[in-house]
Amino acid sequence: MISTDSAIRVKSWTRAIPGAGAILDSLLTALADDPGDDCAWLALADVFEEADLPQQAELTRLREWLRKASFRSRGRRDREQRMQQLLAAGVRPIVPELIVSVDHQTRLEFCLIPPGSFWMGSPRRQSFRYPNEGPRHFVRLTRGFWLGRTALTVQQWQTITNAPPNLRDRSADLPATGLSWDMLREACRSLRSRTGLPFRLPTEAEWEYACRATTRTPFCSGSTQEDANRVGWHMVDSKREQHPVELKEPNAWGLFDMHGSVWEWCLDGRRPFSLDDQTDPVYELEYRTIRVLRGGSFENRYTDATSSCRGWAEPQESAPHWGARLALSLDNDDPLLRVFHR
Repeated sequence: MISTDSAIRVKSWTRAIPGAGAILDSLLTALADDPGDDCAWLALADVFEEADLPQQAELTRLREWLRKASFRSRGRRDREQRMQQLLAAGVRPIVPELIVSVDHQTRLEFCLIPPGSFWMGSPRRQSFRYPNEGPRHFVRLTRGFWLGRTALTVQQWQTITNAPPNLRDRSADLPATGLSWDMLREACRSLRSRTGLPFRLPTEAEWEYACRATTRTPFCSGSTQEDANRVGWHMVDSKREQHPVELKEPNAWGLFDMHGSVWEWCLDGRRPFSLDDQTDPVYELEYRTIRVLRGGSFENRYTDATSSCRGWAEPQESAPHWGARLALSLDNDDPLLRVFHR
């Protein structure tokens, strides 16, 4: 039975900061209630500064400036590059996390993604892109959400679905693969009925927004193959073999393996892109509507692992390099839950 106990926290070692515990609790509560609370995010950076964590403070402030700035704001490129440099140097983002215990050995970890806006898709001048990634268009996401820190692992999937252990050939911390959209909806329904928590998949727009983590480059880490290598497993550096989660560099929201590793199912169907601005877009689902997958995989080229690359398949289909990353709505009134679970 999955425990309904959950906890919102930042990295546990920050709790040891003298006098910071009550402040952190207050900030975390404020952010969980309103992930778009700019003052609370910046106050979190101030706590890191006072705790002698200047690089984490700088990373937090850069990310928040980029989240609020317009696409062509003066100084945006320099700040984006500085944020990527900090992550490449090993600075790890400290973000609110939601921990859901599945059993005494297994838990699901989610990072808080605040609302914001971004340009979805890729520009025509990008050297490696597919036509279905355009036209690039402006998207607003008005609701924050929780997104899995990693793709679902073998151990997590087996625990969620009560599948018999069979780890002889599958390491517990490898991404779970061979998953269909239909299987994932049933798993989310089971989790929701047993815990009361609003599990679902991320929409395609949410997925790309979270993957970019305020960046405009093809990868959250930059534009080159070397940049791609730092954040994900693709055909060359993986040697076409799976690798455990969390071995690469996270993005600025603390998410691992958004580029490569496994294709990840999204909630909605394949939406034809247009130049029109979009607010909280989700392509309506009908029976057997083709669903979207994002992120590329260990069997694909690095150019298929960009923030904007799109794949799709029918919901009953599965493949050895298809997995998923679960999302949680902030409350049970989220209209996306009705779309997903109907």
